[in-house]
Amino acid sequence: MTLGAGIIYGPRELGVSGSPSADADRRITDRARSLTEGLADVVVVPGEAREEDRVDGERMLLLAGDHGGLRITKDETHIRCAPGAIFTRKVVIDASCKIEGARFKSSDGSNNEPLLVDVIDAGATILFIGCVFEKSFHHTTAFVKVVSGARASFIGCKFLPVMDKAGTVVNNLGAAALVGIIGCSNKTTKNHVNVTGVFETT
Repeated sequence: MTLGAGIIYGPRELGVSGSPSADADRRITDRARSLTEGLADVVVVPGEAREEDRVDGERMLLLAGDHGGLRITKDETHIRCAPGAIFTRKVVIDASCKIEGARFKSSDGSNNEPLLVDVIDAGATILFIGCVFEKSFHHTTAFVKVVSGARASFIGCKFLPVMDKAGTVVNNLGAAALVGIIGCSNKTTKNHVNVTGVFETT
């Protein structure tokens, strides 16, 4: 388990002894929570249920693993993701927020979500920083849809893989000046719609 730059925490470092077991896993998770208290209001482990009043408007840290989907409904929600934290279902954004280091992923299996992120609040401002958007290579819908009027910035993000069907990447239904693609990597070979791009590479 990795918590913080350059520091590797395992059972010994976390004060857990004995052979691997459900109890040891629980104690490691509890210890990880205590070590990350200063980084977030809520530390979320994979598979943990998240109530609306706990998620919204808080600083969240998602630990490595599959986290399903999420709906954000209150302003100033800040989500930071540890390496390996993955949203495997659609994320619906209905408020202003910042999301850092997340991986939004769909596949041909049980998590076959054609749309990874759906921004539905026309008054929202969203920052995606260092995120990865990855879909099944033959989906035809957009990776991200932004409702008209919403503002969104994608900074240092990746869009992949190479797609073999027609489709779009970031589909903004409003003015191009409101959605920026800044220093991102687009490997899909598909285009964005109504965005302002600055130094986007493949």
